[in-house]
Amino acid sequence: MIRALKYFGFVLFAVCFLSFCFLLLLEIKAAKRKIRRVSDTLGIVKLKEILSQHRDFIPDAYDRIPFADDTGVVMGVKKLKVHGMGYPYNSCLLEKWDGSGFYLFFRFDVKKSVLEFRPHRELETYIGVAELDRNLVHCDYSFRVIDTKCDSAEDPRAFYCGDDLYLSFNSLVEGHNEARSIKIGKVNVHDWTLSETTDMDMRIQKIEKNWVPFVHENMVHFIYNISPHKVFFRDSFLPHRLQAYDPCENFQLFDELWEKKWGRISGGTPARLVNDEYLSFFHSRFKQGPIHCYAIGAYTFEKEPPFTITSITPHPILFRNMYDSKVEHTSNPLVKCLFPAGFAFPNNSDTTVLYLSIGENDVATKVLTINTSELLSSMLRFETREDAILKN
Repeated sequence: MIRALKYFGFVLFAVCFLSFCFLLLLEIKAAKRKIRRVSDTLGIVKLKEILSQHRDFIPDAYDRIPFADDTGVVMGVKKLKVHGMGYPYNSCLLEKWDGSGFYLFFRFDVKKSVLEFRPHRELETYIGVAELDRNLVHCDYSFRVIDTKCDSAEDPRAFYCGDDLYLSFNSLVEGHNEARSIKIGKVNVHDWTLSETTDMDMRIQKIEKNWVPFVHENMVHFIYNISPHKVFFRDSFLPHRLQAYDPCENFQLFDELWEKKWGRISGGTPARLVNDEYLSFFHSRFKQGPIHCYAIGAYTFEKEPPFTITSITPHPILFRNMYDSKVEHTSNPLVKCLFPAGFAFPNNSDTTVLYLSIGENDVATKVLTINTSELLSSMLRFETREDAILKN
């Protein structure tokens, strides 16, 4: 009997040891793949140079562009802190109905351990929400996690439609490791649950991200593409029930105004009415050597269908100390990221000043205080006919 127990104990130990070795081997292989991808592209020497770069990195593509701090567009920059959450990013700021403060919806990442290993998934991603006072200070020392029914939710956009608060985000398509789709749900601010959650997957492309929501005549719309300006509208809560307006015809001029060196334009903040037009901030991405750089811009479009584009910022919106959030946690030293996700009005219906929330370096959230009139007056306006010309 004792001999049998010893034998059983030896077998159990051997099985546990071999299982541990197998999991460790998987983790080592994953780490080697990462190192190989980086070293193949850069070489070890180049990698050390990049990691040692000073945090005030400014891409060459920004040469001769003035800082918005100096032109009067940006009036201030503040890095937000969320108690109990070290790395909130890609955050969407939205004012509360009663004007008492703001909601901050943000993305945060959780690293997985060896025992939680799943192929192609190194992170779990979630959406949290914190309540801020009128000074953008996290006031209740806690945050809540939105139950999105998944562990791959990214990049929240919050907005009001009528008396209801909605949240859109993207997540992995069930059964896939890369395919993503957009989801939208109604938010209950009492317990931070989502109801009437709908998958908006239109089966257009494999990865769907950065749809821009806005509200027109109490109906939810999505900007699917900015150039050309393709807008979907939603007339029900049934899946896949989206209809599209014909794209406006001035996108060629739009492309000419945003230089190719700053990258292809993609979605950003929910669009909101300002001075009888919709305003939205977008992002673009380009490369300088091995470094991926993100830029911020803004554009406006008409308040009636087909929502024709009316103006664009002539260059990226720069501000001092951008990209300076320390690379840590799950961020990548080869990514210099500025990602606009939402803007709010600090004085209720007064739109003269707005707060723009941006994710920085996939690790932090900053808020830019923007003088709305200075921003709009700096933008290039143009006609929409076939012979489209710039307005002086």
